[in-house]
Amino acid sequence: MQAQIFAVLIGGITLLGLFLRVLVRRGRLRSDAVGRILVGLLIAGTVASFGWATLVGPANQTLNYYSTFARFWEIALGGLVALVITRVHLPTWARQLAGVAGLTMLAITGLVLDGAATFPGPAALLPLGGTALTFVAGTTGGSTVTRALASRPIVYLGSIAYPLYLWHWPLLVLFLVYRNFRGAAVTQVSLVDGLAIIAVSLVLAAATDFLLKADSPVRRLRIRVPVILAATAAALTVAITAWLAPIPQVSADDLDPALYPGAAAAAGAPVPRGVEFAPRAEAARMDLPQSGFDDCVAYYDREGPVDVVSCDYGAPRAPGRKVLAMVGGSHVDHFLPAVDLIGKEQGFTVELVVMVGCSLGYGPTAATSHDSERCVQWQAKAMDHIVDTRPDAVFTNSTRPAKPFGTGDHVPQWYVDAFTRLSDAGIPVVGIRDLPWLMTADDQTIEPFDCMAVRDDAVACGVSRDWSLAPVDPAIEALGSLPGVSLIDASDQYCGPEECPVVVGNVLVYRDAHHFTKTFVLSMRPFLERELSRTLGWFEAPGAH
Repeated sequence: MQAQIFAVLIGGITLLGLFLRVLVRRGRLRSDAVGRILVGLLIAGTVASFGWATLVGPANQTLNYYSTFARFWEIALGGLVALVITRVHLPTWARQLAGVAGLTMLAITGLVLDGAATFPGPAALLPLGGTALTFVAGTTGGSTVTRALASRPIVYLGSIAYPLYLWHWPLLVLFLVYRNFRGAAVTQVSLVDGLAIIAVSLVLAAATDFLLKADSPVRRLRIRVPVILAATAAALTVAITAWLAPIPQVSADDLDPALYPGAAAAAGAPVPRGVEFAPRAEAARMDLPQSGFDDCVAYYDREGPVDVVSCDYGAPRAPGRKVLAMVGGSHVDHFLPAVDLIGKEQGFTVELVVMVGCSLGYGPTAATSHDSERCVQWQAKAMDHIVDTRPDAVFTNSTRPAKPFGTGDHVPQWYVDAFTRLSDAGIPVVGIRDLPWLMTADDQTIEPFDCMAVRDDAVACGVSRDWSLAPVDPAIEALGSLPGVSLIDASDQYCGPEECPVVVGNVLVYRDAHHFTKTFVLSMRPFLERELSRTLGWFEAPGAH
């Protein structure tokens, strides 16, 4: 974002300067008007960017946070200060007050603001305003604060600020990852640990500055420009090649079931020792169902109208052919790889109707099911679509984790109302119990690939069964008596009597804190085929009797 803004500013200012120079030379513009024009344009751009970041951008905070236009005003405000600060003349008492206020605002920013959640909106005025006040305090004689900031230690600290900024973040993140999976989970560092990270960062920043500054021993070696360019080109080639290199993907179809039984281990299949689990942790994030690559899902955090995206899998539609609609969010979608193959084998169509991050919901409490109004709108449209098109059955989730985490799972009222609506419409529903989420009591995710990279302990990186699942599937009581409703509980496929590990049968169960890997879902195919045969009655699964 910074690089883009700087590139635009350099190019834009250059072109604008040339244009204004031509106007001045041709007598169409007075030279003393150039400064006012620059300030006016900068003010207009700053206001527009600030307005966007404040009024429009928060609809998608992640996009807003990384948006070049939303962040432009933060840097442009510094440009305005630079253009007008020489004209500011304050009395001594005002400069002293500005210095104390500015430094205080900077010091408390990290204590009172959550930058990722509130920037780049009005909250950014706290550190930026503090910076501007500190600059103002240094005009026409300065102040006590600015004279302290001009001392040799502080000036040196400022000179290594950028390498300090670059070093401290990976050190902090690596410490947190290691600390989380080598001890009790933490969400912030202690004072001692924080000071240690700062100390190490300072040493590395100082070393970086020493090695790279103009008079460093490395720079005095007078390495020829061609050598530097060649080394840079080689480094870029390696980096780009590594970035573009495909992450090795494996699926249950490519694995030897004797070595990687996956969910079959729950049925007693032997699990060989000494076999590295698959997919590997670094590939798990991309071990996804095909729907995302086919652009066959909707997203609650996208712009534009809320539409029901529907795609067919399984056997192609044909007169008299059964249709199973998989409806809900990503926790329905991650079963698609297995259900798709079952549909092709058993001759029924699989219609996918999914909004990622949402779920099937209905009734008065549906509005409380998600913070996004788009999700609530999609729920209504998805229900209308199902009732209007009348598939032969619906496959969806029947439970969710109870809050707070650690109190098992439950059936929210909007699920009860959705199942009831479909039951009243005479549409059979197959509800499948949700998987255990890898979460802490304070809603922090446990990323399985981070944990396995540090500990390589499938049980320690998972969750206990009584933490994430109720002793009995709560959907039995909440939904089991509804006409046309059938239930599937697959928890024994990936949980033992006491633990729900992240690796089962040498296959990684989770691609993140609460989604299956495609590989593990494919290993669940025989179980899902038997359960769909039992609940739907459309076909007889191999080994069902």
